[in-house]
Amino acid sequence: MSIDRSLPGSGWFLRIACFAFAFAAIHAVPVKAQEPPIPAVPDPVLPGLDFPGAQPEAPALGGGLFDQVPQAVALEAPTRMSFFDVAIESIFGEANSENWRPLPFSQLFTQGWDQPFAFTPLSTNGAPRQGWINAFDGVMYRLWFNEFSYKQNAGGNGENYSATWTIFVPLNQRLDVRIDVPYLTSAKGGPENRYLTQFGDLTFRARVRLHETRDTTVLAIIGASTATGQQPVGGGSSIGQVGLQFWQSLPDRWVVRGGVNLAVPFNDVPAGNRTVGNVNFAVGKYLTDAGTPIIGDLVVYNSMNFFTTMEGPAPTNAFFSMTPGYRAQIVDNWYHLAGVEIPMIGGPNHYTYGLTFWLLKIY
Repeated sequence: MSIDRSLPGSGWFLRIACFAFAFAAIHAVPVKAQEPPIPAVPDPVLPGLDFPGAQPEAPALGGGLFDQVPQAVALEAPTRMSFFDVAIESIFGEANSENWRPLPFSQLFTQGWDQPFAFTPLSTNGAPRQGWINAFDGVMYRLWFNEFSYKQNAGGNGENYSATWTIFVPLNQRLDVRIDVPYLTSAKGGPENRYLTQFGDLTFRARVRLHETRDTTVLAIIGASTATGQQPVGGGSSIGQVGLQFWQSLPDRWVVRGGVNLAVPFNDVPAGNRTVGNVNFAVGKYLTDAGTPIIGDLVVYNSMNFFTTMEGPAPTNAFFSMTPGYRAQIVDNWYHLAGVEIPMIGGPNHYTYGLTFWLLKIY
C-alpha cells in the first residue's frame, strides 16, 4: 500500500509563492517618482508689488548705450572770420585781455592775423603797457589822444605851437595803424618871417607785432608823412619811415622801451632835406595802481632821443634831448600826461626847451 506524502493544500501554497515572487520582481524595477506640483504664486503677493514675469514684455527703448550702434555725428568746422570781420571786432569789440595769447616770432605768419585784437594783460611784474611822451611805443594800443606842444625859441626864431590828434586803430592781433593829424601848427617863416598857422603834415604808420609775451613786445614800423602842410609848419616833402621798437618789463614795476627809426625823404624839398636816424631809449617806474583817484597807474620816466643826419654833402647834424615826464589815470579810461623836453646837444633846429601835454582816451 503506497503512502501519499503530499501536504494538504500544497497546490495553493505553490500558487501563493509564485504570486509573491512576481510581485517582488515588479517592485524591484525603480519607478521615477512624480514631482509634486509647484504651488501657484498669488498675484500680487503684496499690494502694489508686481513681478516682472507677470507683466507683458516692455518695448525696447531706443538710444540706450547697448541698444543701438552709435551713429556718426556730423560736426561743423568753425567758421573762419574774414579780415574785415576781424578788423571790425578789433576796433569795436570788447578786446578782453582774457582772450590775449602770446605771439611768438616763430609763428609770425601763421598766428594772430585772423584773431581780433585783445588788450595785453599786466606783465608778470604788474606793469601795464602804456604810451609815454617822446618815447617809442613798442606795444599795440587801441586809443586816441590830443597832443598840445610848445617849443621856445625854435631855431632861434620865436616859438612853435602845435596841436595833433593821434589814433591807434588795431586790425587784428598782429597789425595796427597809427594816424597823426596835426590840425593846428604855428611857426615863424616865409618872406616876411611872420607867424603862419595852418594844417601840418599827415603821418600814417603800419605797426606789426613781431613778438609778444607777458613781459616783452617787439614791433616793426613802416610809414610815411605826406606833404599836406606848407613851410614853415610843413616839411614840404613826403618822408618814408621804417623802424624797430621794443618794450620790456623789469622787476618792481620798472619798464624800459626804445628802438631805432630811419626817416628817408622822397625828394630834396626843402633844400638840404636828408635822411635822419633816430635812436630812443626810455626808462620809467610805476608808483600807483589803477583806480587811484587822479593819479592811477602813475608812472614817472625819462625818455632820451638822439637824432643825426645819415647822408648828404652838408655837415652831419646831431641832436640829443631828454624828456622827463609822467602819466596818470584821471578816471576809468581817461589819462593825462606831461613832459618837458630839454635839448642837450642842439642841431640847426634846436630850441631852448619844449612842453608837451596829452589828454588820452582808451576806447
